[in-house]
Amino acid sequence: MAATLSVVCSGSRRLGLRHWRDGRTLALTPDPAAPVLSETLAAFADECVALVVGTEGAGLAGSTLAKADARVRIPMSGGVDSLNVAAALAVACYAVAQSRAD
Repeated sequence: MAATLSVVCSGSRRLGLRHWRDGRTLALTPDPAAPVLSETLAAFADECVALVVGTEGAGLAGSTLAKADARVRIPMSGGVDSLNVAAALAVACYAVAQSRAD
């Protein structure tokens, strides 16, 4: 079975989350208290997921984080506290693909 990837770009955070009803929303955050992405993906293995990312620097608004089904983080090596948004999304997409390949 081939994997598919749908991409939605929205200038309005409300538009993107309001129209996503097909699965779970996972909001990426550098917050060390958030669960690791791969652990959360295991819990949602049979569902579609949407990865929600914010802008570099400011990240996602608190209201957007609150509306997501889960807040998740990408584990970082010592001395690194965040990735730029493109790199974070690439790592997250890879993690989703790997979790579905098993």
